[in-house]
Amino acid sequence: MSSKNRSVGEQAKEGIFYNALTRLSGTFFQFFSSVILARLLAVEDFGVMQIATMLLGFTTKFGEFGFNMGLIQRREEVGPEHVNTMFWMDLALKLFLFAVIIVALPFLVEYFHEPRLWQVMPAVGVYMLLDTLSNPSSTLLKRQMRFKEQAKIDMLDRVIEVFSSVTLAFMGFHVWSLILSKWLGVSVAAVLTARAAGWRPRFIIDFKASKELFHFGGWVFVRNLCREMAENVDYFWIARHLNTTQLGYYSKAYDLMRLPQKRISQAFNSVLFSAFSRVQDQPEKIKAGFEKVLTTVSLASYPLLIGMMLVAPEFVFLVYGEKWMPMALPLQIMCLAGILRSIDPFLNSVITATGYVKHTAYRRFIEFGLLAGATYIGVQYGIVGVSIAVLAVAFIVMFLMVNLLKRVGAVGWREYLLPQMPAVGGSVVMVIAVMAFRFLMQDFLGANSIWLLLGMVVTGGLSYVGVLWLARPKRVMALLGELSGDIAKYTKKYRKKLAGLAPSASK
Repeated sequence: MSSKNRSVGEQAKEGIFYNALTRLSGTFFQFFSSVILARLLAVEDFGVMQIATMLLGFTTKFGEFGFNMGLIQRREEVGPEHVNTMFWMDLALKLFLFAVIIVALPFLVEYFHEPRLWQVMPAVGVYMLLDTLSNPSSTLLKRQMRFKEQAKIDMLDRVIEVFSSVTLAFMGFHVWSLILSKWLGVSVAAVLTARAAGWRPRFIIDFKASKELFHFGGWVFVRNLCREMAENVDYFWIARHLNTTQLGYYSKAYDLMRLPQKRISQAFNSVLFSAFSRVQDQPEKIKAGFEKVLTTVSLASYPLLIGMMLVAPEFVFLVYGEKWMPMALPLQIMCLAGILRSIDPFLNSVITATGYVKHTAYRRFIEFGLLAGATYIGVQYGIVGVSIAVLAVAFIVMFLMVNLLKRVGAVGWREYLLPQMPAVGGSVVMVIAVMAFRFLMQDFLGANSIWLLLGMVVTGGLSYVGVLWLARPKRVMALLGELSGDIAKYTKKYRKKLAGLAPSASK
């Protein structure tokens, strides 16, 4: 069945499946590679790389006017003039920003007291230019809801980056193992996405198309710029007022906290923006889809983040090594913020898909202001103080975003809170069970022992799943019923394919 003949819901489900499969398997590879790299590379290598990516991310946002989101959200047909105009405008902006990076290098090296930026910043800037090449074709695949092809390419990109970074680190490339691996991955992805989408660059610049893209993308640019500043202001204060070692500890803890958001939430969110854009005039469908996704994501995010918070000291000591122990407490604090952050992308998707992107830009500017002030105060108390500041602001931003959803008439507090209740209940029981296990067994199994860590993980997992199985919340049972139906449908579909292949194989 072609994508044109299938409902938006069916295409969204398939997209979520392939995105989730890609991101979860990618997380598996990336997690183990990060453990190996953490033992092979110095903490300072991660710190200087974080400064470079922070500066690049901030610079890049000046060149991101949301053109790709404008094409995805656009109701009318998208022609070659739109795609090629987007590509050339994007490339021109990125080349200009690359020149800005080179000119600003002396100031950046002096400001952050990090001479290695002389070599690292231009190299990371090249990655920005390479990434531009895949943007048009990737946008076309998402607009057409061809998530299966995009997921395969993303997976290959991640595998190449993971294996090449570990190989280069073993060969003694130090921080360059993190940079060169990104070059390899993004170059392969650019070629494959262009082939899948059937797009080749043509020198077409249409001023009418550019005006249409700017009309939607202008506020996306403001929102993304504010969001990027908010995402990196804590790194900025730590790099300026502490050192690259402390930044290395903090960035590693922050990355672990963001795993559910990056791997689970984004697997859904990249699909849902396309799906919500298709039904932007049908609020009941948006509300039903939002609640279902919130239930699913919270059931996965809550136990992962609460569990990480509970076992952080043992986990860091055994997995990353004793030299990384200063990151354990910041990780525990930020795991609470991670729960709110794992839900946040869906609030943005609903608001943006329904056309209220200007309102999200205002909220993101407020978020940046709050984080800038709070983390500046927090950095006076080290990376623990910064972590507490991030948690406090996450609560404030949650209230702002849900109230905005109420104002635009999409969803309210009821639709936001009720889908999360099964995960909240299961997590409370899990906390009690894990803390009781540690209290009773720590002396017997030994502090920071692998057996204590495994025992806490097993206890937490069994208690969480067990209480949900016993309580059988309606939302969870409905979700499982729908999931089993989808699995049966896809199993039947692939059985027919295999049956069709059998006669030809026998010949």
